[in-house]
Amino acid sequence: MNTSTDNFCFVSRASTDTNWLWHKRLSHLNFKTLNQLCIDNLVIGLPDFRYTKVSLCSACEKGKQTRASFKSKQISSISSPLQLLHMDLFGPVNVQSIAGKKYTLVIVDEYSRYTWVFFLRSKSDAPKEIILFVRKMERLNNLTVRSIRSDHGTEFKNSTLETFFEQKGISQNFSSVRTPQQNGVAERRNRTLIEAARSMLSEANLATQFWAEAEVLSLIPLLSERLILLVTTAGIGRLPLLLKITIADFEVNTAGAKLTLLMFLLLLSEDDKERIVMT
Repeated sequence: MNTSTDNFCFVSRASTDTNWLWHKRLSHLNFKTLNQLCIDNLVIGLPDFRYTKVSLCSACEKGKQTRASFKSKQISSISSPLQLLHMDLFGPVNVQSIAGKKYTLVIVDEYSRYTWVFFLRSKSDAPKEIILFVRKMERLNNLTVRSIRSDHGTEFKNSTLETFFEQKGISQNFSSVRTPQQNGVAERRNRTLIEAARSMLSEANLATQFWAEAEVLSLIPLLSERLILLVTTAGIGRLPLLLKITIADFEVNTAGAKLTLLMFLLLLSEDDKERIVMT
C-alpha cells in the first residue's frame, strides 16, 4: 500500500505596522507587487510575510487618484447629417505649410463622422470659415445645422459667431474648462491626423512643410471607417458615390498639389480609383 505525504506551506501574515512600513519603504508600492517581490525573494531584507491591505492609504489616495473615464454614449440621439457638428482648431505649428498655413480647423459630423479639414493662416480666420461652411453645407444639401460642439477657445466663442448662430437658430455646446474629453470626437480626430501626418512624413523623408498635404492624405485610407475627404462631393450620404478632387481645393502651389495627388493615387486600390474623377 503506497502512502503519500502532503506538503504544507504555512505563510504568516505580516502585522499591520509591518504592512505599512514596507509599503512606505518601497515608495508606496501596491501590495500585489509587494507580495510578488517577497515570493521571488527579489529584495534583500524583506521579511517573508504575506502582506495585506487592511485599509486605504491616505497618501496613495491623494497621490494616485485619477479622473474617472468618460463613458461612451450607447444610444445616439442624432438622426440626420449636420444635426450636430464637432469642431476643434489646433496650432500654430512651428513650421508653416508650403501655402503659408499655420492652423488646422477640423469639423466632424456626428451622424456620418465625415470630416472636413481647413488650413488657416491665422486663428482669426476661423469664424469666417465656419460661417461660409455652414451656409454652403445647408444650401448644397438642403439640411440645417442645429448644434455645434467645441471648446471655449476664442475662435469659437466670439461676437461674430454668436450673432450668426443666433440668427440661424444654431445652439453652441461648449466643453467644460480643462475637460477636452467632452469634445472627444474632434480631439480624437485631431490626434489621428497629427500622428498619421508625422508617420507619413517620416516614412517618405519629406520636409516638415508638407504637413498639410500629409494631413489631407491621412483622411483617404479611412474609407473603411465611413470617413472620406469632402473636398467637393455630390451629396452628403453615408458613402458618396462621387469624389471630385481639384488642385485648387488643396490650397497649395502647383508643385505641392501634384505631389499630393501623386501620393494620393498610390494609396488607392483599383476599385477606389474608378470612383475618383480628377480635374
